[in-house]
Amino acid sequence: MHALVTTMGTAGRVEQYTLDNGLRLVTAPASTGQVASVNLWYGVGSRHEVTGRTGFAHLFEHLMFQGSGNVTKGEHFDVVERLGGDINASTSTDRTNYFETVPTHALDTVLWLESDRLATLRDGMTQEVLDNQRDVVKNERRQRYDNQPYGTALERILRLAYPEGHPYHHSTIGSMADLDAADLDYVKSFHKAHYGPDNCVLTIVSDLASEDVLARVEKYFGGIPAREEIPETPDPALHAPWAAPCGTPSRRPSRPPGCSSASASPPTASAATTPPSWPPPSSDRARAAACTVRWSWTVRSPPTTAAAPPTSCPSATPTASCW
Repeated sequence: MHALVTTMGTAGRVEQYTLDNGLRLVTAPASTGQVASVNLWYGVGSRHEVTGRTGFAHLFEHLMFQGSGNVTKGEHFDVVERLGGDINASTSTDRTNYFETVPTHALDTVLWLESDRLATLRDGMTQEVLDNQRDVVKNERRQRYDNQPYGTALERILRLAYPEGHPYHHSTIGSMADLDAADLDYVKSFHKAHYGPDNCVLTIVSDLASEDVLARVEKYFGGIPAREEIPETPDPALHAPWAAPCGTPSRRPSRPPGCSSASASPPTASAATTPPSWPPPSSDRARAAACTVRWSWTVRSPPTTAAAPPTSCPSATPTASCW
C-alpha cells in the first residue's frame, strides 16, 4: 500500500492510501470530534448499464440494505439508527455512494457492516428480496416521475441530448419494462462485476489518527479480493458531427425541395415590430412544417482555396459556409 499526504491549511491533513486489493482510502480530521462519517463511493452508475437492463444501478442502492451473508434484511438500518446515527445512499449516472455518520466508538461496527455487504451480498440475495425491492423502485418511479407534472421531462431531455446507445441516453431510474425483466442471476452478476474493493473509494472523517483508521480499514476490507474481471467502461464522449474532420461523413442540414432560403431566415427588425398572431394560420403552420431543417449525410471535402464567407445564402441550396 502507499500513502499520499496533502495539507489543507486549517482544515488539517488529508491522507490517501491504496490497499493491496485496490481499495482507495481517504482520511480527514473532523472538526466536531466524537463523530465519524463514512462514505463509500463505488464507480458504478446508470451509464454502466446495458440496453434492456436500465435502472439496475439504482436498484442495487436498495438491495444493498436488504441483507448479506451475515446481516439479516433491514438489520443494517436498524443497527446504525440504534446508535443514533444517520444512514442513506444515492445513485447517479457515474457512481453509487453509501454513507453513515455515527459516534466514533461505532466506527468499527459500520466498517464491518459495509465490508460484509461488499463481500457477501450475493449470499443474502433471494428472489423474495429482489421482488420486494423491485416493487419499491417501481413505486418510486410512479411517485417521482410518472405521476408528477413534468416528471418525465428529464427523461425526454436526455433522449434528445444524447443519441441512442449513448450511456447517458436513459435516466437513472430506468424503465418499468427493464425492471420487470430483472432476474436473480443477472442481479448477482451485476454485483460481482461492479462491486469490488478495486472499484471503491472509502472516505472517513473522524477525530482518530489516520494510522488508526487505516489499521481498522485493513482489518475489515483488506481480505476482500479484487474483482476477477473488470467490465468495459462505456465511453461518455459526444462526437459532434459538425466537428468531424474533412473527408469523413458528417451531418449537415438541408431543406426540402421548394423551400427558399427566405422561408428559413430569421425575422428582420421591421418584421419583429409586429407581433405575430398565435396560433398561426393553418397554412403558415403547414408551410413551416414542410420547411423544417432536416438532417442529411454528406461528405466534407478539404477546401481547395480560401474564400471569404458570404453574408447570406443567396440560393435555396445551403452550403457549408452558410450553415
